[in-house]
Amino acid sequence: MRRLKEIVNHKKLNKTFDLVYENIKHGQNYQLLISAMEQIQELQSFDLILGSDRPSHDQNEIKEQGAIIISEQVAKSQILEKIYIKLNKNNIGNQGVFILFEGISKSQKIKTIKIDLTENDIEDIGLSYLGQSIKNLPQLQSLNLNLSKNQISIKGIEQLFEELIQCKSLTYLTLNIIEDLEKKNIIHAKQIGEYLSKCKNLKYFSLFLEKVRKSFQNSQCDCKDFSSQIRMCDQITFLDIQIIGHIGYYQNNKSFKLFKIFKLARLVQFKHKIVYSL
Repeated sequence: MRRLKEIVNHKKLNKTFDLVYENIKHGQNYQLLISAMEQIQELQSFDLILGSDRPSHDQNEIKEQGAIIISEQVAKSQILEKIYIKLNKNNIGNQGVFILFEGISKSQKIKTIKIDLTENDIEDIGLSYLGQSIKNLPQLQSLNLNLSKNQISIKGIEQLFEELIQCKSLTYLTLNIIEDLEKKNIIHAKQIGEYLSKCKNLKYFSLFLEKVRKSFQNSQCDCKDFSSQIRMCDQITFLDIQIIGHIGYYQNNKSFKLFKIFKLARLVQFKHKIVYSL
């Protein structure tokens, strides 16, 4: 009976709020978000679904106003350990990122963060705000960020890693980056490898990097250099790399065929997927 009670209590400490098609935008329906977030004070973890991968006229667009609502309630939590927020296509921008993560940084027991920020008009400064807040979470162990289709350059990635280096408890890191069609500041796997090698506490690293511009065929990115950087990350034992590019990108990176150099003795688990298209 005691065991059963413990399981029931555990379930009560976790909750999913699916508000994906509630048309929260333009000052309307924000009370739905407020009502949901007011419930998290008794939770150890929550999932908040506000973004959809499918276009819809009911798609939310919470912007800064919604970020404030989430931030204020997360900041008040004394027991929150794990959060997942799906915020893709909600147009929160740089200021929304600042507001959201400022609140998250005040919930000092958080250990796991997973946030989808796809298509939110975020620039390098927004990523800098994110990093500055993240480093103030002393117990953070796992960080999963989807930064796809924003206005982020390699400079923003560098700023993020400069802050992550200071996260002494961070052992799991996942980055998902699909580059914008019109963006000129190309993010190279090689450069990510350089920053990654400075994060001495990481044990697990997962990278999904998709390059979608055909002009990338003149890219000087050398994935052999990327793998060389990974080899210097002595602490990493779990590695998952997925890189997608068009045929020109692939032709300039034939070293992908040499992925066996990743297979170091220390790796407990190694996954990789390299694909290319016309």
